[in-house]
Amino acid sequence: MQALFFSALGIFLLRFVSLVGADLVLGETVSGNVSVITTPLDAFDAPRLSAVNGTSFEWWFFDAVTKDGKNSLAVVFYRMNESEVSSPIFLQVTIAYTNGTIYDISFPVNSSSVTVNGLGVSGVWGEVGTFTEAPDLSSIEFTITTKEVQGTFKLKSFAPAHYPDGKPPLTKGASPFVAPALGWINAIPAGRGTADLVILGEKFAFKNMVGYHDHNFGGVSLSQGDKSWYFGHATVGPYKLVWFDVISAFTEGRTSSVYLVENNKILLANNNSAFASDLNFGMVLPFGNGSQFPPPTSRMPDSFILSYVGEDDRHWSFVARGRIAVDTSQGLPAGYTRWTGKVTGGEVGGCKYVGAGVWEWLRFFDAQPVDATGNPGSGNGNY
Repeated sequence: MQALFFSALGIFLLRFVSLVGADLVLGETVSGNVSVITTPLDAFDAPRLSAVNGTSFEWWFFDAVTKDGKNSLAVVFYRMNESEVSSPIFLQVTIAYTNGTIYDISFPVNSSSVTVNGLGVSGVWGEVGTFTEAPDLSSIEFTITTKEVQGTFKLKSFAPAHYPDGKPPLTKGASPFVAPALGWINAIPAGRGTADLVILGEKFAFKNMVGYHDHNFGGVSLSQGDKSWYFGHATVGPYKLVWFDVISAFTEGRTSSVYLVENNKILLANNNSAFASDLNFGMVLPFGNGSQFPPPTSRMPDSFILSYVGEDDRHWSFVARGRIAVDTSQGLPAGYTRWTGKVTGGEVGGCKYVGAGVWEWLRFFDAQPVDATGNPGSGNGNY
């Protein structure tokens, strides 16, 4: 399967949705191609795919962690074909507690709809969950109503929305792709979260959490398009930071979207190769437990170093150390791992601060490589 990038019909239909109403995606996988919007939309967080086929994916993602880095949640409203879930439309809830208890539950539904609301959107996932975003992207909240999980989460933004290349909403020519065929739209890079949830009878209620919201999409499956990515966010003293460091299966190249805000001032916001420029870039490196980069092994890093380089030789460095909140790798060199914990650092030579964040490692080292349109490519797909 593949997506029709820049499809004229798809662009018309999704632009129409972004202007006047809601889309509707049913809980069934379609055969053939789907259309993917690859250009900026006036409705920043609007849907980008016309349907779900065997390889396309789209989701609206939320997470939050308490300031001590010990309790966390991640909630994802999915439109994606997943073999372990009975419908391509589903809601996933992952909650990790201080005592080490982790709940990870998925709720398949028959349909979903997303309605444009200014720059933001509102979504309905069957009878199990909804989310509502402010027209100016200043806040968002979701509600879950299932037998296993009930409650709400509210998130107020503390940092401006941006595309991977650092440009704000309503910027003509901005790119919504952090890497070839990997769309990523960051509506709330940092915010204050308030959770009031009950999961399997256990209360999860916290205020002043470090929160975050974004939106991913693509027409080629993650395993075909990406060999590895490091992603995360944190609030550390006056700093709000987001990182997305990707190794593409199409190009074998590495791109890095960096976003760094001090108080209300954006210090860095762009997307390029980590080694393409001597300024305004960032890189992520794992360390500990014999980890490597590029990361072809199953060894799980203990921590990550986050480095940002700006103009006038300014340099910011942070270290993320935490514990695993969810892991699907089962000891193999492919899988997904999410950590939550403490992040420390600041400007090199200046004050150091302590904060909290959420970060992850997604990796595929045995996938058949394809090009950015979904056609088989060259190479063996392994390091």
